[in-house]
Amino acid sequence: MANLLESMGIESVVVDKTTFGLSFGISFTAKNPDDGWQVWVKDEKQIAKAIGFLEHREQEKKEIALRGPVNATCEECGAVTTFDGNQRGTVQNCPKCKRYMDVGGDE
Repeated sequence: MANLLESMGIESVVVDKTTFGLSFGISFTAKNPDDGWQVWVKDEKQIAKAIGFLEHREQEKKEIALRGPVNATCEECGAVTTFDGNQRGTVQNCPKCKRYMDVGGDE
């Protein structure tokens, strides 16, 4: 997420609230979603731009999911797997050989 924001010209930093904002140490999954790893926008003036970008990205993900399931072929073992539409354009583990495989984009 930090890299996506940076690509939009929005400076951000990744922090871990369970280690008091330090980027080292042990992070435990907490029941409170406000704890753990977070991406913070550095410049307060860019928060609205970041929110707009993230809202647009979520809408795109919903539209992609509505296209329905997608079949993907593993380049390693040749297994064909059907993935949910919301996984279109992502990288997943092949259920057969466990290698990384690309889940089709807009072919």
